[in-house]
Amino acid sequence: MDEEDRAAIAEKYPEEWIARAVTAEDEIGQTLRGRVIAHGKDRQAVSAAELSFSRDHLEALTHLFFNGPVLDQGADGVVGF
Repeated sequence: MDEEDRAAIAEKYPEEWIARAVTAEDEIGQTLRGRVIAHGKDRQAVSAAELSFSRDHLEALTHLFFNGPVLDQGADGVVGF
């Protein structure tokens, strides 16, 4: 897959989980570009693909994120770590 910035990735895969390998960072370590490893509606499947990629590419930095709203408008929710 080609390197893309987050805006290009977001446009292609709305409301999906996205795993990407970081290919470029700025001077403070924020991601500028990356390659999509996997994407889809199923978080577990995308996460599994990211883990598999990470095992094969130990030096790679990867991110897993949801490209869309986390909660529906008007929904109450609790976020915790």
